[in-house]
Amino acid sequence: MEAGQTMRSFFFAPLALLLLTSGLLRGQTPYQSSRYRYGVELPAGFTKVGATFQTVDIKAVDKLGNSVLVNIKVLPAGSTPASLAREMNSMSNEDIEQSFAESSGTARLLKRGVSTTLPGTPYYIHYIGTGLYDNVALYHMMYVYVSHDRLYLLHASCPPKDIDLLGSKFMRFFKSFRYLG
Repeated sequence: MEAGQTMRSFFFAPLALLLLTSGLLRGQTPYQSSRYRYGVELPAGFTKVGATFQTVDIKAVDKLGNSVLVNIKVLPAGSTPASLAREMNSMSNEDIEQSFAESSGTARLLKRGVSTTLPGTPYYIHYIGTGLYDNVALYHMMYVYVSHDRLYLLHASCPPKDIDLLGSKFMRFFKSFRYLG
């Protein structure tokens, strides 16, 4: 390989990588909540819609009805991020399934993480849930971020057959979460 060719590769390879990466990242929609002091990136192809519950700050759906949302809850009185982490870690899989079943139909836990009190480290749960009213099974992913006084529950759902297609979009949504102080 001659020197000129090596020099072109040295300059053009990073440029090509930058163009490819920017094309993959295009379409994400930034969202910032001044009320709750956080920001996320909504997945490409998802549009903001009206929230369905009072505690939902933002909900976005795609053309097929797959959704992402951010639910905000105030920490229970007397709770701290550390006590909440201990409580989440002590729950059995059956306890978690039962808590979901009480509010949203049947649930089968697929995997869960370990809760920590490290800033920006979420607790996560993946489960298959069947709705109380429509009996439709959905794959749910929930990531919980804890601040000094609030829980930020980031949630995404889609039919189980679509999780391979949407999983990376959902993970980008979860990982984009930032406290704005």
